[in-house]
Amino acid sequence: LPGRLRAKQTETMGPTALSSSSGGEEAGDTPHNNDRNSSHVWMERTWSWHDMSALDHIALPMWLVSFEHNNVRFLWCNNACASAWCKDSKEAFLAVDLNSSSAPAVIEQHAFLFKKIQVDYETWKLPKTIYPKESDVPIQTICELLPMRWREANGNELVVACVTAHKTEKAAEKEENEVMLRSHHMMTHCRTLMVLLDTKGKVLYCNGSAAAFYLFKQGEGTIGDIAACSDWEESNIEEGPFVERILGLRQGDANLVFEVKKHGSIIIEGQSVERWHSCQAIPHLDILSGENVILITET
Repeated sequence: LPGRLRAKQTETMGPTALSSSSGGEEAGDTPHNNDRNSSHVWMERTWSWHDMSALDHIALPMWLVSFEHNNVRFLWCNNACASAWCKDSKEAFLAVDLNSSSAPAVIEQHAFLFKKIQVDYETWKLPKTIYPKESDVPIQTICELLPMRWREANGNELVVACVTAHKTEKAAEKEENEVMLRSHHMMTHCRTLMVLLDTKGKVLYCNGSAAAFYLFKQGEGTIGDIAACSDWEESNIEEGPFVERILGLRQGDANLVFEVKKHGSIIIEGQSVERWHSCQAIPHLDILSGENVILITET
């Protein structure tokens, strides 16, 4: 069985390494497509759940997914995949609902991948950050997607996407420290207000401009401090529901863009200055904890 014979090799390269690509592209921050006429190992015959057992215990996260519109679903995964996505079991990973709450951008990406992988039989690569269950440290990966002929338990045959998450090379420690120092220095001098909140409204981090404007005390800032500096009535926004809406944002939701009048700590000739702020609430996963957070930027 080809899958079983390649099990050891897969630990370092993954089965995707056996298919030809478009001239040795290196994975980067943007997706890459490979040669349409590549010979894909997963397309040589039809595979089933039983065939994939040899890949259950390899270190690379692998899973199968169908991007069919309104029927996006996981079909198989190995143990490393369940751990990478912080699931208690493979069954829990496969039970994830991929249709009911997807943002428009996610639906658009699914449609793109469906055509590329399952219709045109092309390969694709894209960057993805995963948060292993046994570690608080996120892992930067390049996910490689290949077309695969798959037979479901009911005998139905279809082409699906076989995904392998390859860990990217980590930069040298010295280079990482330089990047972090410059990044922190830029944040300190940036005039845009930036505040990172958890889903309960606690300030996890803010840049110097936000700390000065809202007079945040170390470790004590909340979204309540931000709300208190906002003129909600003149902004024609109902404060309570709107704050709940911000804290209800989750990764995959569209950014919340709004304008609000502020009366912050800027004082000119003894008077607090009011001015309009253009704001965005941007949901994503925290780089340290992997939990949902909301970044608020104000200009």
